[in-house]
Amino acid sequence: MRGRRFGVSSSATSTAFLDFVTRFRSMARQGWETASGVV
Repeated sequence: MRGRRFGVSSSATSTAFLDFVTRFRSMARQGWETASGVV
């Protein structure tokens, strides 16, 4: 039963994590393009 509760919270956590990763990657890509353009 502990595993079941963990599964629910881990699915919510992975959703938030994926959202964070997507945002971070788009920010990193913009920063990289800007840095490449400057260099």
